[in-house]
Amino acid sequence: MAAIGARLSVGRSECALGIAVLIGQIETMVRASGEPAEFNASNWFAQWVTSPLPALSGERPIEYLDTWDGRVVLSRLLAQMQSSAYV
Repeated sequence: MAAIGARLSVGRSECALGIAVLIGQIETMVRASGEPAEFNASNWFAQWVTSPLPALSGERPIEYLDTWDGRVVLSRLLAQMQSSAYV
């Protein structure tokens, strides 16, 4: 945990930005589906990343957040979910 006023490392900053991008992707997906009322993308994301997924061979998405490549995998998985290519 970082102290108040402390700077994040470059890696932690990139991870935080990557998470924000993924949450934005989820918000965009929900808006496109026409069902944005009372949907909380941050809460959904927090639950999703801790759940083992068959598409990730039973791994949890949270295990992919530390690297750029891992976040790309998650972004693609979200896009597949939106297009119904993954259920």
